[in-house]
Amino acid sequence: KVKGWFTNNGRRKDPKSKFLLLPNKLKLKTVIAVAEKEAIEEQVRRLSGAHPGSKEYMAKYQMGLSIVTAELSSAKRVEYQRATDEWEEKGYPEEVKRRFAQSNLKKFIEVVDKYKYQRMGACGFSASFHTETDGRMGMSFYDNIGSFADKGVVSFEKMFPEFVAEILEKLFQYATYFTGVMNGTIPAEVHVRKQRKKTIERSLGRSKDGYPIFNALSEGRTENLKQKKDIIRAFLNQHYGM
Repeated sequence: KVKGWFTNNGRRKDPKSKFLLLPNKLKLKTVIAVAEKEAIEEQVRRLSGAHPGSKEYMAKYQMGLSIVTAELSSAKRVEYQRATDEWEEKGYPEEVKRRFAQSNLKKFIEVVDKYKYQRMGACGFSASFHTETDGRMGMSFYDNIGSFADKGVVSFEKMFPEFVAEILEKLFQYATYFTGVMNGTIPAEVHVRKQRKKTIERSLGRSKDGYPIFNALSEGRTENLKQKKDIIRAFLNQHYGM
């Protein structure tokens, strides 16, 4: 069976996943495409007679890129090669990160999730945030299990929508904090008040059938609004998690 599998599949190549577990080598033309964006657009418009984004424009894009690359001076080539090495070592410039995230992040996560399952039997979900090209915050929850698992598996997001909503709520709070730290508008060390778990547990009980219930408050005991919200959230999590 193993020999038969290699006979049928061993020579097939999937360029999109060939280096899935290794960092791809950044190509010089990627840097040139960013640094010479206006010159390339001018060439492609002339060659295609079309506007950026159209099918005709994209059909002539590589030709326009090649023309601009061929016309670069030796000094410019050296400059862009140094930039290529710097991008690989320190990461892409912010503008490039935003563009790549907007166009490639969703597909990248789908491919990674698929191969995690197919090659390692690992399943899971993830949530991420990034900055869009227009400066707004982009935030997504990725749950691809149902798309590649068989037997009609229901996704985690459909089974626990309230919990996913809570995850995204907390992620937004953290994304705001992270962005503020990175751009220097807020300090990295902030005091975040957390409701103690034992306090929440004291406010919840169990019915004889095992369902979560609210315990009556003892005489003289009060709960502030934050504590009440935490108790209600804990109740909902336990209720829908059963």
